[in-house]
Amino acid sequence: MDTSAKFKTYVQHPEIDILFGHVGATIPSKRQDFKPIQMTAVYEDGTEEILHNFYVRKPSTKSVQEFEQLIRDQITSSSLQEKKIMKPSLVEVTIAISLTREKYFDIDVDNISKTVLDAIKGYLIEDDSQVKRLICDKDIHPLNKDGFFIALTELTPKRRGLMGDFYLFSEQK
Repeated sequence: MDTSAKFKTYVQHPEIDILFGHVGATIPSKRQDFKPIQMTAVYEDGTEEILHNFYVRKPSTKSVQEFEQLIRDQITSSSLQEKKIMKPSLVEVTIAISLTREKYFDIDVDNISKTVLDAIKGYLIEDDSQVKRLICDKDIHPLNKDGFFIALTELTPKRRGLMGDFYLFSEQK
């Protein structure tokens, strides 16, 4: 029996400083919700005015909290935290989400992106204001499994990240 097909070696892309992930993770479908609250302004003359469009954030769901904790556990159980990228350095964050066919349309990349940035803040970067570029991709996993990979690249004049000097328009000369 040929056992070489069971094991493969993967090599990290040279432009990536930090890469980690987990296959078999539960990917949460929702980030958080906001609920409207009633606000009233009371002026010095005693008149009151009902203010509209004020919201309070509901606590994150249990699945979001567990996903953030899984990411933090991945970071703290390895030497990744030692590679923390400090200000004023800028980073490119790439998130690859693998999903089952059943969950593909239930997962929003914007919700996953915010959850990942909240999870790595203070562990791999000081603050998400350091993120210059955010790439998030979701695919149906060939083995129909949920999982994620997260990559960070410290950007420098010589290291422009996976997207390089990508731009959508420029001045015509």
